[in-house]
Amino acid sequence: MKSTLGEKDQLWMEVTSTLVSLASKLGLPSLLNKIKNCKKGRELDRIRKDYLTRSAFVSFQQASLSVLFQNNALCEELIAHCHKGDLAKSEVVNTFLYSSKETPSEGRCTDAEKLVSDYFDEVAAVIYQPIDKKNEPLSAAVQEGITETRELQSDVQQSHKQLEAKFDALAASLTEQLGFSSLTLLINAIEDGSVQFADFESAVEADRSNSISGKYLSAYLSLCKGEIPRFDIPDLRVIGAPLASSLASLAVSSGQLEIAVRILEPFDEGTNCAQAVKEVIRNSNCFEEMKQYEIPADSPFIPFADVLNAELTFMNKAYVTASDQFAICEGRLNPVAKCHSDISRICKAIYYSFTSITPSDVKNFAGGFPLWGSDSLKHEYGEILENVLDLIDDTNTEEIISSLPEETLQYLPNAQLQAEINTCGDLDKLKYFCQMSLEKRLFSAFFTCAEKLISEDSSSIPWVKQLVEKESQDTLKSNFLFFLFYIEKLNPRISYSEYKHYESGYKSFPHFHLHAYRLFKSNYPEEACNHIELALSQMANGQTLPCPEYSEEWVGFLQENQRDSQVIDIVKRFLPVIPARAFKSIISAIAQPIEKSDLAKELFESLEQSGNKDPELACLIAQYYGFVANDQLKALKYAKLSFNEHPSLEAALSLAYASLNLSLDLPEEVEQYALCQKDTQLDMFVAEQYRRAKKDSRADYLLKRAIFDNRPDSHRAIAAYGSSHLGDPEKGKPIQIGPDSCVHLERAGSENLVVAFHSEPDLISAEGIVALGMQNYSTTSPQYLGLRSHVVGDRVQLDSEYWEVVEIDYIDDVIGKKTIEIIAEDPATVVFSSPNGDIEDVIRQISEFMEEQKQQNNVYVSGIQVHNDTVVFLGIETGHTLYPIKPFEFIINVLKGEDMPFRRMEIGSSFPITGDEDFLLSYNAVILLAALEKLGLDSDSITDRCLITISTKNRLQLDIQDYSDSLYGAGKMISVDGRATLMQYDDATKQELSEICSNTLGFLNKLKTVELAQIDELPSSFPFLDQNTLGDMETAKQNGMFYVTEDCFQALFSDISDNAPHRCSLYSLLIALNLRNAALFVLPKAMRDWGAEPCVDINVTNAVIHVFESFLHENEASLDNGQDT
Repeated sequence: MKSTLGEKDQLWMEVTSTLVSLASKLGLPSLLNKIKNCKKGRELDRIRKDYLTRSAFVSFQQASLSVLFQNNALCEELIAHCHKGDLAKSEVVNTFLYSSKETPSEGRCTDAEKLVSDYFDEVAAVIYQPIDKKNEPLSAAVQEGITETRELQSDVQQSHKQLEAKFDALAASLTEQLGFSSLTLLINAIEDGSVQFADFESAVEADRSNSISGKYLSAYLSLCKGEIPRFDIPDLRVIGAPLASSLASLAVSSGQLEIAVRILEPFDEGTNCAQAVKEVIRNSNCFEEMKQYEIPADSPFIPFADVLNAELTFMNKAYVTASDQFAICEGRLNPVAKCHSDISRICKAIYYSFTSITPSDVKNFAGGFPLWGSDSLKHEYGEILENVLDLIDDTNTEEIISSLPEETLQYLPNAQLQAEINTCGDLDKLKYFCQMSLEKRLFSAFFTCAEKLISEDSSSIPWVKQLVEKESQDTLKSNFLFFLFYIEKLNPRISYSEYKHYESGYKSFPHFHLHAYRLFKSNYPEEACNHIELALSQMANGQTLPCPEYSEEWVGFLQENQRDSQVIDIVKRFLPVIPARAFKSIISAIAQPIEKSDLAKELFESLEQSGNKDPELACLIAQYYGFVANDQLKALKYAKLSFNEHPSLEAALSLAYASLNLSLDLPEEVEQYALCQKDTQLDMFVAEQYRRAKKDSRADYLLKRAIFDNRPDSHRAIAAYGSSHLGDPEKGKPIQIGPDSCVHLERAGSENLVVAFHSEPDLISAEGIVALGMQNYSTTSPQYLGLRSHVVGDRVQLDSEYWEVVEIDYIDDVIGKKTIEIIAEDPATVVFSSPNGDIEDVIRQISEFMEEQKQQNNVYVSGIQVHNDTVVFLGIETGHTLYPIKPFEFIINVLKGEDMPFRRMEIGSSFPITGDEDFLLSYNAVILLAALEKLGLDSDSITDRCLITISTKNRLQLDIQDYSDSLYGAGKMISVDGRATLMQYDDATKQELSEICSNTLGFLNKLKTVELAQIDELPSSFPFLDQNTLGDMETAKQNGMFYVTEDCFQALFSDISDNAPHRCSLYSLLIALNLRNAALFVLPKAMRDWGAEPCVDINVTNAVIHVFESFLHENEASLDNGQDT
């Protein structure tokens, strides 16, 4: 039976009554206006900026169209007309463009009118959004209801039946859309912070309506306070999925999981959510693997799922992960979850050293104290607040405590007492505070007080010890931190029997047994081993992190007993939530050097697969792969993740190092970070990047800054700076004191002083700083102005003392001399010298050294013998790894030399080529194709279908430039008939090789580039395949391209490896690109000239033979028929 008009009217009134009441109490219209202004306003601003950009591409005679869109008054007028509806759209558009409602007879611009018309439509779409949008103002909802009601009244005159049907639809619409959409808006406002909880609470308390909305709000408030809600709505589906999702999220945050299940189960979309909560209820061990439940991406319960995931990690005290999970829910957090998010964020900082804590941070955290919440929430919040107050100075602590409401202080007992202790200087009063804090079980305050008392009067230790033993025996057996304080500060020589006395309270506590092992492993080895075995058993089955503060004990013990696998088993369960400091302590406890440790390797690989999102852990992974395992592709991946999430020096170093090794450009953010950090190693990495990009002045600045900052490791920057300038032409000595010069001064008594003057003032941190054995000043200093332009022999005054100028040098020359000293002292440097100054003796030493190197380098010619007497040969590019030269020079030497074989694969491709593929060129293929272009090869087809990775392009550019520069250097030392000989190129050879460099660089710059792909696992043959090459191969594989190479080792690896791309030779490439003339004539001749073995692919040879055989067959047939051939 259908309800009567009066019943429906009563239902509508019931639904909206609570909302109207709350609107008046909370000032909901102003709240809605605030939300509208915030959200709709942002949307309107976005639309306007979009059209401002688009207007730049539309011509308009009267004025610049973009100027009109920049005019606030014009745009606001258009929005106002759109909102009021007082003008037709065409009149609004004309007013905007022509300052008149009428369309002008001349000078119309239809393109401009179309653009403004579209702008009007998008503005209207925002202003008149459907009523079920959460940012629809209440007044608009009511206005729409009035409009529809008037339409309904006119329909009554036509048909009573039609009237009843329309009224049914309208009543349902108003009930659901007006009532619950506005309720949704209110809950959203609470969760995004637009409405303060105190205002919400007072309004709900004052109006405990029995309507559905009233019951919902009452239940919401009860859950916030940790109370069990009275929620007797017969059918929960009436409130709709979004409101149910919010209420269920709050139930989870409040720890009332059964309530959450009850709310979720009536909804089909909430079934998996309810099952997930039931799984949590059943499985109290948070580290055991739980069943995963999938929720559709468009489900209205996605916000619930996000909050559930965040709350689960928070319950596990995995604050780093929890903080990240709560961040995903930002703007959709119920009041309890908001507190948990704040706690996670602050704990992430104070426990895991992610960020420093400022007094402002603590003040904001204290300001969010949930006096409205449950007792457990207030105690939890208060405990964290007390911890964080310990991290700031006393003045700020007192200020924050005094600003809190009085009822908050009962949850901060330690902080109150510690504030008094910190200002106390009376020993008797400190003893009183010790007694009082023990009586009230304020242990944090007791630790502070006892430590202060002991530091000021060490003779009070027995008194404090006796006090603890008398007053706190139970606490010594139940609070391990208190017990540790007792044995470390008050009873450091505790006997084993005394220690054992307290075991009853800590039998199942691994920390107790590990500490026993630490203390007594020397004097009581058997008992100590029993303790640590018990601890290991407890850690293997426990639910808390595996005692990272005792890693040295338990990891060391297991390794000593060849039980590495047990370390893996204990740690592996916790890797998804382990903090970085805990993991680092476990790694540090490994006995072997990390680069030789299989245990460290397996731990890092397991951590990588764990899904832990901690950016500090990502940084540790990057450091391991970059500086230990030498897997720069992985190092780059994790360094980027870490630096983007949480910039740190360690992440910047890893990112810079990997980028250098992979010939990739360094992100600009890292460059800026380096300028602020002033770290020598990072400065050196960034300087090398600048040097490669030919930004030498920037590189010099960073290195000189490191040198003259007087850092402990500045000698490394000296060596780097000096090495990069060793080949510079000599400038001679300066005639007078000027910028960037250093002055040797002397005065009576043989006292010497060296003073340097820098033209870049920010190179030195302070005027007069001593670095590199010199006093350093800027050229803006009074010292420089006093000595400027003086010459050798002049008598000068420096800081009231008189000196004679005995020598003037350039600062760069001083650094160069120091560089030679540093390089000579390096153990890796081979020094040739003769005590008698005999140059022939030095040449003999160099000759012997070069002969040894020459024998080693013969491996390229004779090959590498592997198992089963198999010999493997390196190719035209990989062979450079046997020589102290870069691959570009090696390839040129092979192509130009007679004693260096050019070995290549005789099979042209590893997979059939259809002709539609794209190709990725290897380093060597680019050089060879550039040489073919010089011989007449048309490169257009190649540049259309062939690409190169950015990494390989950068590497080639750098190598070409270095080789080109070396042609005009002093020459190269080679061994000729067993004697060291300086080889220099003649002018003709220099010209020829310079043209090769120029041609290769020109061809390289025509090629399109592609990003280097990430490779998950480096192959075992990695030592001969550099990571650029492996990255190139992975890039080709991921993009479905053929990898083009003429290096026989690269080709062999590609053909036999399951993870390699399809490979082809230059012959196959040219044929696929329909460059048959080049494939059959130009390339074979070039290959023969280069000494390639074989010089033609076997498939090409077979094709040519087939052509000749066909030709001969046809020729014979022609002769048989008497035809001329």
